Amino acid sequence: MSFIDSILDKAKGKCEAAEVFHIKSENTSCAWSSDKLKLVGAKETSGAALRVIKDGKVGFFATNKTDDTDFIVNTALELAPYGSEFAGELPSEYKSAGGDYFDEKTASLGTEKMIADGNKMIAAVKEKRSDALFEAKISRSTMESTIANSYGARASYRKTSFGGHLFGSVTREGDVLGIYEYDQSSHINGQIDRWASELGRKLVDAEKIVSLKSGNYKTILMPKVCEILGPIRSALNARAVLKDLSPFADKVGEKIFDERITLFDDGLNTETPGGQPVDDEGVTAQKTTLIENGVLKVFINDLHSASKLGVEPTGNGMRGGLSATPRAGYTTLTLAPGTKTLSELIAEIDHGVIIDQVMGAHQASPFSGDFSVNVDCGFVIEDGKIVGRFKDGMLSGNVFKMFSDQLLDTGSEQRYMGFYMAPVVFDGLTVSTG
Repeated sequence: MSFIDSILDKAKGKCEAAEVFHIKSENTSCAWSSDKLKLVGAKETSGAALRVIKDGKVGFFATNKTDDTDFIVNTALELAPYGSEFAGELPSEYKSAGGDYFDEKTASLGTEKMIADGNKMIAAVKEKRSDALFEAKISRSTMESTIANSYGARASYRKTSFGGHLFGSVTREGDVLGIYEYDQSSHINGQIDRWASELGRKLVDAEKIVSLKSGNYKTILMPKVCEILGPIRSALNARAVLKDLSPFADKVGEKIFDERITLFDDGLNTETPGGQPVDDEGVTAQKTTLIENGVLKVFINDLHSASKLGVEPTGNGMRGGLSATPRAGYTTLTLAPGTKTLSELIAEIDHGVIIDQVMGAHQASPFSGDFSVNVDCGFVIEDGKIVGRFKDGMLSGNVFKMFSDQLLDTGSEQRYMGFYMAPVVFDGLTVSTG
């Protein structure tokens, strides 16, 4: 008998339902600092989390030590009276959505290849800006997960992930510049070459500093600025609806955004690290359209929130780690792309800005959508061309208004940075400069 079966067997009869989530992962990473390789590391982790439902409450215990199953079961049961309410019902069977989320090439990538590619990447971008110093990290990981419950349902799957970042900094009198590129995928897809190419171009564009008056501008928001969209993420979560924190709670079926906006969460996306065949409660993964042509269709939910709202679960019961209970969360929240490249978007702007990086985006108000953030890296566009970088700027606006009244266009070149999106163009965003 496996330790998973042992835990479930010992929990039976002592609670209404029990669920075991087991994870085993392996990660290898290489890091560079000041242009030089500084660290190569590897680690393996494994552990299990038990969730019991007793008298409508959740008892939860997670551990990396799985040899004492009696202790695991007893601890979860003892914690149940103090746990949160659970209104759902665990699945009686797990139906995998299928899909290949495991990439053999990524899984077999060795440190020698990672080091060689990293050195090549830094050398390539160094040619673009020799006065810059570079930091980087490249990592790849594999993960095996199993979820099983006391109703006899069980599912297992494997995933891979490859990602990292490249950061370049230049310090001059009166000016400190820092630009980074990063993303993450389920497999190797040219990220290293792309980081070097895009960072090199931006460092060259940023060399010239130009003045910019405070005002309202046509603005291209790059995918790295997606944290600004946090209020939208929150508003489309059923947990926020239950807490009366979503401004869209009573607007299902209504037009809330520009008709060109379609947002969906795609658990079936095998390109991004969020995709998987079942969610972390065992609900079959799916593509869920949240907003279609500007109209609100549905909220993401987990088993608990779906039951409370009287709707079907969307396969979004996600864990923030082994030690976290499942909560409604996104797998791959996606903004449907447009048809134009970034170069084409830039060419259509006579006078505007590109916001490539910001600081403090997480401070945007989740209820009102208002935000005011420091621009960490921004460029000025004149007559369809980037003419230089502006300093000491702040960007402010309202996320909900941007997507309802200020949208001009969406690009085609998507990146996954917690939000799968391409550059987006808005009209009349406020940029204040010192």
